[in-house]
Amino acid sequence: MTSTVRYFGYGANKTPEMMEAMVGRVPMGVPAVLEDFELCIQEWLEIPSNVREILFRCGWDPSFKTYCARRAKGKKVNGMLWVLTPEEHALVGNWEMHGQWFEPLRVVVKDEQGTAFDVLTEIMQGHSMTPALEVYGASPPPFPVDEGKFSKLP
Repeated sequence: MTSTVRYFGYGANKTPEMMEAMVGRVPMGVPAVLEDFELCIQEWLEIPSNVREILFRCGWDPSFKTYCARRAKGKKVNGMLWVLTPEEHALVGNWEMHGQWFEPLRVVVKDEQGTAFDVLTEIMQGHSMTPALEVYGASPPPFPVDEGKFSKLP
């Protein structure tokens, strides 16, 4: 059995603060890039209704929005390659509501030296979303909403 899981976090999940909120510590990580994907913003009404109900119970309202990655030839998503235990990766999956909201996916990312790594991440498919570049330009903030509330998700 593998003792570590390579995980690509983007958006809020590329920050040490968010990783600590999800798994209870700041894991080892390095900057990485996911090619042929783009960073998008998912607004409240684009989130599945069953997930909106969970978010509402956690104190969110229709001002909530989050980042998602989706396939987009020639684009890229900046993030962090984190080294997690299998148990920590399961915590991330619970947080991201795998199977209800985000879909886990195995992808290849490159670190700053161009070395390729096989990693797990999560993406959205088949949803209408706005590219973050159109909203924030080339440097989107890690948290598209109040950072303090983000760490209180399920």
